[in-house]
Amino acid sequence: MRKIDKRIETTKTKLRNALLELRKERRMDSITISLICERAKVNRNTFYSHYSSVEALVDEVDKQFLDYFTEEIRNAMKKPMVNSLYDFFICLLTSVKENSSVCSLIFNEHSDGRLLQELIADVFPMASELWSNMFNIDSKVAGMIYRFIVGGAMGIIEDWIKNGYEDDIKDVARILNKLIINGQSAFMNC
Repeated sequence: MRKIDKRIETTKTKLRNALLELRKERRMDSITISLICERAKVNRNTFYSHYSSVEALVDEVDKQFLDYFTEEIRNAMKKPMVNSLYDFFICLLTSVKENSSVCSLIFNEHSDGRLLQELIADVFPMASELWSNMFNIDSKVAGMIYRFIVGGAMGIIEDWIKNGYEDDIKDVARILNKLIINGQSAFMNC
């Protein structure tokens, strides 16, 4: 395994953090290499030694986010407690809160929603298969259920994030669990 130079990792972390800060303040199309370098306190040559463009840096940051949350969701869905949506949401909301700086980017006024849509698309096959098997329903119906549940859950999670995580994780998980269980019951006899 190749050892990573600490200076390189430190510089890349500065650049990623600068991008994350700028994304909170501006639309992506107004973020330039100069702004990132100024915020990270590195010169343009240093930027270009690691990334070819702003888009390359954005792709790396977005990929890290998507990989992390897709894996978190995949792991939560594999656990026996997946039958308890409450426990699933406790895991998910805890991860969201622990990664609040990145998660707040998804729901800020400068976001184009692309990252959230990619996450939803990445998780879709897992959830659809789980619900198809769990409730013995057609995959098309499972897809509809997924879209319904995710749309509502994302709205609640978005409000929770925008309100600074003021509600307790257990309270939010309890509300999501109750809404989803009652919504799913309509499809259990399909």
